[in-house]
Parts: sequence; C-alpha cells; structure tokens
Amino acid sequence: MMRSSRPVLPARTHTVQFTWNMGRSATRLPWILAVFLALGHGSARAEASASSDDSALRSADAAFREGTEHVKLARWSKALAAFERAQGIKPHALTTFNIASCHRAMGHYAKARLQFRQALLEHAKRAQLSDDELKEARTNLEE
Repeated sequence: MMRSSRPVLPARTHTVQFTWNMGRSATRLPWILAVFLALGHGSARAEASASSDDSALRSADAAFREGTEHVKLARWSKALAAFERAQGIKPHALTTFNIASCHRAMGHYAKARLQFRQALLEHAKRAQLSDDELKEARTNLEE
C-alpha cells in the first residue's frame, strides 16, 4: 500500500471544524436577513404610513368641505355630521369651532359651550383659530 505524503486527518475532526464554521455562518444568516428585511419592511411601512396619512387628510378635508357646504344651506344636522367625521379623522380647532357653531344653530347650547371651550383649548396648543373665531368662541362662552 502506498502512503500519501499529506497527513490524514480523522474524519470527525474535519466534520466538526466544518460544522463549527457552518454553524457560525448559519447563526449569522438569520440575523442578517432579519435586519435586511426589517429595514426594507420599515421603509415600506413608513411609505404606507405616509400614504395613509395623506389619504386621511384628504378624507378629513373632504368631510370638512362637505360640512361647509351644508352650513351654506343651513342644513345644520348634516353639517354637524360632516364636521364630526372630519374631526374623528384629523382633529383641528377650527373643526371643533364649527361643531360648536352647528350645535348653537340647532339650539344645543350646552353642547355648543362645551365645544367652544374645547376649540379654545385646542387653539391654545396649536394656534389654529383666527382672531374673529377666537372672539366669537369667547363671546359664546360668556353668554
């Protein structure tokens, strides 16, 4: 029998070494994939969130405009419903002010006072009402 000049390693040692190297790579692979997918999925989620925010703003704006059209025709209950829809989508001091005005026009004075007070609180946080709207809200609270 001929002997080779290279030393022969036992098969087990070779297999253990191979398994250790693969095991280390194998444990890194899920982490790398997880990070890769999370980053990719995160940006997709951010885009979806921005898209949904735009959609929500458009819906709130459409409901607000619908409410103002109903106000022009003195359809107070329909205007109120539209403004409440807009407020549920995207809260805003002016929308709260308009809800209060609808309640006042329909004779719901207690509800109107609560909404005017809420509009002033919202305005204090974000300054969203004009000077005339502020004056009207304050006047209605004093009555």
